[in-house]
Amino acid sequence: LIKDAKKLKIDIKDVWLFAFVGIFSSLAMSTFYFMSMELTSVAVSDVLMYTSPVWVMIFSAVFLKEHITLKKAVCVVIAFAGCISVCGLSEQGGDTFRPLGVFFGICSGIAYSLYSVVGKVILKKYDEVTLMAYNFVFAALGALFIADIPKTAGIMAGNAHSLKNIFFMTVIGTVLPFMLYTAGLKNTAASKAAVLCCIEPVTAAFVSVVILKESISLIQIFGIGLIVSAIILLRKQN
Repeated sequence: LIKDAKKLKIDIKDVWLFAFVGIFSSLAMSTFYFMSMELTSVAVSDVLMYTSPVWVMIFSAVFLKEHITLKKAVCVVIAFAGCISVCGLSEQGGDTFRPLGVFFGICSGIAYSLYSVVGKVILKKYDEVTLMAYNFVFAALGALFIADIPKTAGIMAGNAHSLKNIFFMTVIGTVLPFMLYTAGLKNTAASKAAVLCCIEPVTAAFVSVVILKESISLIQIFGIGLIVSAIILLRKQN
């Protein structure tokens, strides 16, 4: 607010773009993701959210005129297969595939992809700080209409431990990732950025092993190899 205050100035005709990203991408992605998780499982909802590179590739071709090359298409398929393996989807029981949960999961992937596509349009005119600030402002305003504010405030007031969790989820799990992704999106094709973001399940797998002392299966190691291979292939010029 002090150093970059001038970057908060936007044209009134562009307000709808920032509102769209905040409400129909960031807020919608989180909402659909957790709704999917409640009806399926963490692994299933994670994989469905990571259909986003597919949607980004399609939307980028239609709206941003990015070319769908054979290499991009192959990388998307390899990265998605890797996400399925890392999340252990092949080990999930049939009861995790509830149609409504799957639908919400796909919706979260589409909402996730919209940040890349619409964000790319905004970044042609505005700084990433501007996009970040208004993204969260409009997401917060939208959340006021779907969240039970009194109940949430009561839980927070009665549980000091929840405040610590909220702080880490907000700063480390939301603001920092969005800031880094937005900065990367400014100088990278939206479809490439979406594939690069598939490194997240790989990071989650390593963190779960190192910090949570969870075991890792051969199929998950294979999935990590697929994702890393897709990223290396995507960055190679020839």
